[in-house]
Amino acid sequence: MSLRTLESFLALSKILNYRQTAESLFISEPSLSNQIRQLEAEYNCQLIDRSKRQIRLTPAGEQLALSATRIFDEVQRTNRLMYRFNSANNQRFTIGASGVHLVFPLSQELQAAYPKARFTFAETFNRDIIQRVTDRSLTVGFSFLDTVPKTLQTSGVFIDHLVAVTRVEDPNFNGVAQLSALELLAHPLAVLREVFYINNSVTQFFRFAGIAPSYTYTLESYHACIDQVKQQSCVTIVPRSFFDSLADPTLRGLPLAGKQPALPMGLVYLKEESANPIIRSLKRMARDLYVTGGRSH
Repeated sequence: MSLRTLESFLALSKILNYRQTAESLFISEPSLSNQIRQLEAEYNCQLIDRSKRQIRLTPAGEQLALSATRIFDEVQRTNRLMYRFNSANNQRFTIGASGVHLVFPLSQELQAAYPKARFTFAETFNRDIIQRVTDRSLTVGFSFLDTVPKTLQTSGVFIDHLVAVTRVEDPNFNGVAQLSALELLAHPLAVLREVFYINNSVTQFFRFAGIAPSYTYTLESYHACIDQVKQQSCVTIVPRSFFDSLADPTLRGLPLAGKQPALPMGLVYLKEESANPIIRSLKRMARDLYVTGGRSH
């Protein structure tokens, strides 16, 4: 039994859905299924009850999930204890993100786990994150993964999705459950400008529907897009993770109808940093928040 296989089982025990778990781990569903069956063969018992539409843990599975949780807690504890002996533990640890909402919820937990480290955070766009990780001005980036070169190491965290954001009191959207690309064209649109990865994703959503989009406002930040929605009664399209982080009762998030690009989110770092305990901790904290905690959906 490997820690990676045990990690896959633990994720499945929390999500209880093969497809969603595989997506969260950035592996295929057949690969996840094979890992679980290998565990069942190794322990010679059934861990997952597959007799009904909604899978659930068997008593043996519940026991393994409890034990696995303790194992990973101990691994985390060991990493933190050994970090004291790391000669670099007083150096600055710089995290870049395509949106500060991705890392700010984790900042206090990181600082508490590694009190001697000096954390700094930088918000920038995807291409800049890749460049700055490469030239070592960032220790790690939290960004979209599908444009990262193979020369860098990546760790998937969750799959984000686009969402249309309007004002709750805007009568144009009363009773509306979702918005298609064609319906969105009837309203002024605010999006990030072209240098940002998300602009390409929004444009791709429209092109999937056979539409060449026209944007009323192209702005510099997600918050500027939200401000435009509040001031001009327009619509913006942002990642679901950002919208959820606002927790703003004056705004509503509407799912997009039709095909849209998935937004794979995760950590980007140099391969030589793979054993860095802070990066390992950051990965686990982020998965706990965005996958187990449901912040990505």
